[in-house]
Amino acid sequence: MTTVLISPRHHEFAAAYEQSGGRVFMWPELDVAELNDNFSLDESIDHLFGYDWLILKNERAAEFFLRRLLVVKHHTANLDEVHVLAIGEATVAKLVDAHVHVDISLDRHMNSSLVASLRSYAGGEESLASLNLLFPSANLTHEEFEVELKECGARIDCVAAYRTTLDTRRMAELNALLAGGGIDAVIFRDSQSVEEFARVFDTDDLPRVLRGVSIICDDAARAAAAEFALKTRLTSDIQDITNQS
Repeated sequence: MTTVLISPRHHEFAAAYEQSGGRVFMWPELDVAELNDNFSLDESIDHLFGYDWLILKNERAAEFFLRRLLVVKHHTANLDEVHVLAIGEATVAKLVDAHVHVDISLDRHMNSSLVASLRSYAGGEESLASLNLLFPSANLTHEEFEVELKECGARIDCVAAYRTTLDTRRMAELNALLAGGGIDAVIFRDSQSVEEFARVFDTDDLPRVLRGVSIICDDAARAAAAEFALKTRLTSDIQDITNQS
């Protein structure tokens, strides 16, 4: 039996696929919002002086971090003593609007250059080992650069700053299935589905998340998948999907 993953917006396609003999999982509905418990984030903000760098990997991280910064009675001027690395134009725009300086800005799909950029800015490999970095996110999917930085001796605090869905149990289940080879293919029916998947899983490094999983697209989704460097198969026929997977 072929097991596929698909957007919750495509119920009819999922039902037809199940009737053809396949098994379907849907990722949870996207619902980006503030956390109910901000204790860890607030504590990190209160101890900003202990960090060398703040890494903001998307506009959501920037939005919810800055919002919480003001809620706990801090000011964006408190970030003047911390280096800031921002990923993506939308992230940089939010920081500029809030009058926050940006020391390093990276293109959205250039996470792989983050460690090299930090190394160059800090002055070499040895300098990385002394760095303390704050990394607010949904804390659902760990990025490759987190591992690289830790291997270099840096300390990176991954702090939950927002959520991307209410169904945390489903997210944990899907992460386990993807890591364990329990998903044969992901089906993207349109460009919105690709972006939705990235936002729900809170990462743009989709090739790593979907390693070993077939990427099957309708024509409408193929360009969006290519932006995430996903190698896709093009089809709209359910039987073809079963055969290709």
